[in-house]
Amino acid sequence: MKQPLKRIIKLLLTLAVLALLFTQVDLKTLLAVIAKVKLEWMFCALLLSVTMVVVRWLNWHLLVKAGLGETHYKETFASLLGSMSFALVTPARVGDLSRVAFLKSGRRAEASGL
Repeated sequence: MKQPLKRIIKLLLTLAVLALLFTQVDLKTLLAVIAKVKLEWMFCALLLSVTMVVVRWLNWHLLVKAGLGETHYKETFASLLGSMSFALVTPARVGDLSRVAFLKSGRRAEASGL
């Protein structure tokens, strides 16, 4: 599939999901709940979430580097984020297994043993 067509399909799918969400959620209720959020707890949650992603990324990077040799941080970060988004819509630990699919194609067979 051509790259521009892929992007258009992704954009349309994203817009469709957002439209579905906004039609199912009462905006006034959502805004009322957001207004009650304590900012210090929101900051703590954000900080912990970012820390968790960074730790998982470094763990994955070190594992790939040990198994496949030198690798780019960017490649392992993209692989981790791709698998995390895949994990949102799949059961159990399938998202973790999909990390290999987001690596460069020449390295997937080797990485499947990680």
